[in-house]
Amino acid sequence: MATDLGWATATCDVSSIRPANAAVKVKGSIFEIVYRRPVPCLGHNQAIGAIAHRQCRLIWLIPQQRVGYKNAAERSPNNQGQRVPLG
Repeated sequence: MATDLGWATATCDVSSIRPANAAVKVKGSIFEIVYRRPVPCLGHNQAIGAIAHRQCRLIWLIPQQRVGYKNAAERSPNNQGQRVPLG
């Protein structure tokens, strides 16, 4: 990825290790599944780094695409997967 995130790069590298570890431990989460694939090749530390990087990209993508947060409990079955634009 050739884009430069500036200050966010250093912040995401250091401060997102604990949330990445927590996300991996949640049973049934997408991060648990994604974590299992690279662990045999990369090892725990680099796999957690990959999860942290994915979380940072996801967090960065939300304001870039102006996607609003909608609680999963409030979703109705007929509008799952649709984005909610801000403003």
